[in-house]
Order: sequence, then C-alpha cells, then structure tokens
Amino acid sequence: MSASRLEVRSYGGEALTHSHDFAQLVLPLTGRIALDIDGCAGVADGNTAAFVVPGARHATSADGDNGALVVDLAPGVAEARLLEQFSKAPFVPLSLAAGKLVEFMRLMLAQHQAVALSQLQHWLPLLLDTLAGQAPRPQSRLQALMARIEADPTQAWSIADMAAAA
Repeated sequence: MSASRLEVRSYGGEALTHSHDFAQLVLPLTGRIALDIDGCAGVADGNTAAFVVPGARHATSADGDNGALVVDLAPGVAEARLLEQFSKAPFVPLSLAAGKLVEFMRLMLAQHQAVALSQLQHWLPLLLDTLAGQAPRPQSRLQALMARIEADPTQAWSIADMAAAA
C-alpha cells in the first residue's frame, strides 16, 4: 500500500480473526464495536478508538447498528514511537479534540469523498499526535519520505517517485 486509505465500515456479529502488514485505526461513528487485538479485548465506541499495529492478530464484531471510519495507514505514516505506544495500549480514549477531528473527516466524507481523501495526508498526522497525547508537530516532508523508503528499501526509488512521496 503506497498511500493511506479511509473508508466507512460497519461490522456484523461474526468475528473474523485476521492480520495485515499495515497499521489500522478504527474510529467509531455510531454504535459499539468489540475488538480483540493480540489478546487484548476492548470496545471501540464514541469515547474510544482502536489502533491495530502491523502484524497484530485481531477480530472485530458488533451487535446492532454501527459504523466506523477505518484508516489503513501507509508505511511510515505512524512513527515508531506511536506504534510502540499503541501496541501496548491499543484502545485509545478519544479526547474532545480527537473526537472533533473524527467528526471533521466524517463531514468531509459525507460532502465529497475525493476532497476528504485529498485532506487525509494533512489530517492523519494531527489526529495521530492528538490520540497519542502529543502536541501537534509540523509534518516534515523529508521525514515522511525517509519513513517510506525505510519501510520498503528494496523499491527502485526514482527522483520523481521521491518527489511525489514527499
């Protein structure tokens, strides 16, 4: 996956266990979603998000109406310190500020999905810093490029590819 993806999903009662090689953020919009992330059971709801680190076995299920913004994070989007933090505590309280950021993206998706996807690269670093309890920091284009290269060092990076990724 070369770019982060965002979609609204809903879950049924059957839990399907799986894993993937990218980090994933589950941001509930409605209802409650039960998750088991590497043996840590919890609920994602209007007050709590869930963060699945790359490779973590996880299962998701829900009863009743539910919906969540699910963000599949491209390699390098979440810094190592965040992956470490969220691997220890995958259920993250949604502060008022984080909740407003989720609501912002929900509204953007409802208005026009293409606009929301273009905003994703700017919204994600702010959301991740807010969830981690960090003061928002400007996203370094060089830092983002270096993280992408480190995530896939065997890729033949052209100058045009690096410019597009930065």
